[in-house]
Amino acid sequence: MNTTPERLTRRQREVLIGIALGKTMKQIALALEISVKTVETHRSHLYEALEIHEVAGLTRYAIKHGLIEVD
Repeated sequence: MNTTPERLTRRQREVLIGIALGKTMKQIALALEISVKTVETHRSHLYEALEIHEVAGLTRYAIKHGLIEVD
């Protein structure tokens, strides 16, 4: 997992943050004004780029890299 958050696109970071915050694909799509299919595509690209294969891993990544804060 060599990819830093800076190497992700802005949209990939936005989708990653939404996922890490526990939002549904539909909630993320509505917030970003894109289709659910586009959100799913971004999620797939995140899995590939980060070599992570589950939502929990994306959440850990977002916390580790300071994209979200844990209360």
